[in-house]
Amino acid sequence: MVLFLTAIFNSPYSLFTLFILVMASSIVIVPEIEVLVASFASFAINFNSLLFLIALVLIASVFGDLLTYSVAWTFSNALRKYLKKFRWYHKNEGRARSYLNKHGFLYIFLSRFLFTGLGLAINYLSGFEKLRPRKFISAVILGQLVAALLYSLIGYYFKDTWNELLVLVQYSFVVALLVALAVYLVIRLIKRRNKAK
Repeated sequence: MVLFLTAIFNSPYSLFTLFILVMASSIVIVPEIEVLVASFASFAINFNSLLFLIALVLIASVFGDLLTYSVAWTFSNALRKYLKKFRWYHKNEGRARSYLNKHGFLYIFLSRFLFTGLGLAINYLSGFEKLRPRKFISAVILGQLVAALLYSLIGYYFKDTWNELLVLVQYSFVVALLVALAVYLVIRLIKRRNKAK
């Protein structure tokens, strides 16, 4: 990973490469894009260059999210005709639409910086279910702003110890997933005990 980052930083097209990779992370899964953004920020010379980087990342990520949303919106009718053949679709489609209409803003907002692995699926689902564009766009802009600020500031302020922090950031998702699984299991155990009584 460090060799890959060094090669990108030394390229004359490094900002263009960053823009394309960040935008692509909203279209297809690009692993560890947050680490890449923070690594770029660790090379920021001053606060003005950091602000430029934050703006670049924000524009690229919002553009990529809007692109996936638009593609899903465009092809939703054709895909819906195909999916109607399956029984599981009839059972779950109404529930998914209800959850998305009720909690869509929160899901979209949190998937930009906290549950980043879900962002791509939520983009496509929002477009497929034709979530109101205003709701989607506002959640994306706010969430991506938080993400751009969070990862850029982490890289900028921890530039001296970035190699050590890089290892910690790479495994933070695994730790968060294990904590979420433990919380889920505890809640399920408590519910089972309450039913048994």
